[in-house]
Amino acid sequence: MTTAPNLIVLAGFLPEFQIGATVRLKSGSPTMTVTAVEDRHVEVHWFEGDVGMQKIFPVAALKAISKSRREQDETVCGRSSQDKAG
Repeated sequence: MTTAPNLIVLAGFLPEFQIGATVRLKSGSPTMTVTAVEDRHVEVHWFEGDVGMQKIFPVAALKAISKSRREQDETVCGRSSQDKAG
């Protein structure tokens, strides 16, 4: 793969996501689940209402969502961890 002459890729500075991690676009998006990772791209899935969505994004466009933040989001959406367990 060739790199543009003015582009420097610093592999050690890109985040690494594991399958199952929850992420968001840095510019803002719904919470998404990582389903595949290849090179510097990540496949994610999420729901818009009852419709499942899927897309591939560059790793650099995503940020990880912490567990506490994910739980806050689920509570705001009307779902709590107790609802999912029962």
